[in-house]
Amino acid sequence: MPTIKLLAALAVMTAIGGAASPSWSQPDPDRVTVRVPVGDLDLATERGADVALSRIRNAAQDICGARPTPMEIARLAQHRQCMNVTVGTAVASANLPMLTAALTRTTEQHPTLLARR
Repeated sequence: MPTIKLLAALAVMTAIGGAASPSWSQPDPDRVTVRVPVGDLDLATERGADVALSRIRNAAQDICGARPTPMEIARLAQHRQCMNVTVGTAVASANLPMLTAALTRTTEQHPTLLARR
């Protein structure tokens, strides 16, 4: 089954857990890899790409941890960076035009996400 890998630097992670399973047998101990299954999706369609992006974001949330409260400014910035880097890297490495378009559509709706990259 095809999958998309998510990589996140441990330095920006706030927690690991949930449904996605990190793989610790990496050659680089500073990175975590999570595989996101997409074999059941048609990634050449907008709907398939949107579902894949949702799965990638959910897996990134598992890697980066729950979103901190607005009072936790330092952790909020780390979380935002972790999410942006993790999702952006996964989408870029997948090299799928519709998936890239799905991410672009959502960052255009939320300009602060794009500005923080």
